[in-house]
Parts: sequence; C-alpha cells; structure tokens
Amino acid sequence: VTAEKTGLTKRPCRGEVFNVFVTNTGQYVEMVKLELAGAPSWVSLAQTEIEINPGETQPTYVHFAAPFNTPVGAYDFKIKASTAYSTAFQDLRINIIPITSADLNQPGFAGIGPGTR
Repeated sequence: VTAEKTGLTKRPCRGEVFNVFVTNTGQYVEMVKLELAGAPSWVSLAQTEIEINPGETQPTYVHFAAPFNTPVGAYDFKIKASTAYSTAFQDLRINIIPITSADLNQPGFAGIGPGTR
C-alpha cells in the first residue's frame, strides 16, 4: 500500500483526500482488507475491501474533513492493507493549521462568517 502524498496541510472545515494505491504482488486474486489505525474520527476510508488481480494496482482514497474546533497540530495515523497472507502499512500525516480571518470571509466557508450566502 502506498500513498501519492503522505502528508497534507489543511485548515479545519476544508476536506481533502489522500490518494492511496494497493498492489497485489502475489500470484492469485486477493481480497485486501483496508483499515485505519490511530486516525481521528474525522478521517474515513472510501473502501474497506478491494479485490485485486495478481500484479495489479487498485486506487482508493482516505478522506478527511477536520471540524471547525479541531486543535491545530499534526495528526499521524496509518492505513493498513491486509490479506490472509500479508499485511502492509502506510504512514499518513495531516497538519491542521489555524483558521484566519481571511478564511472566515470566504463565501460559504463552513457555513459561517460574513461571506456566507
């Protein structure tokens, strides 16, 4: 399991995805189970299982949308891909940075602020 990017920096209320790729390096079709380890509640998987043919790579993604009151800081977690015969991990990090007054003036920013229509 690999990710296009392993770290992203975002402000709360701005969703984003990690593009993730799961490869079957074996000789048989595999059902791969995907799980998150240590992830905040506002992080989710697009899929929890993927069937992959030998030698193929399947894309999926990890979505996150930190709520408005999320503390600033780094959030480290892992995506785990496992079959009956092997397990692989990919470390991921989300850096949450402060909301600025300019953000609050953006139209529709989380449904709050003077720019909301």
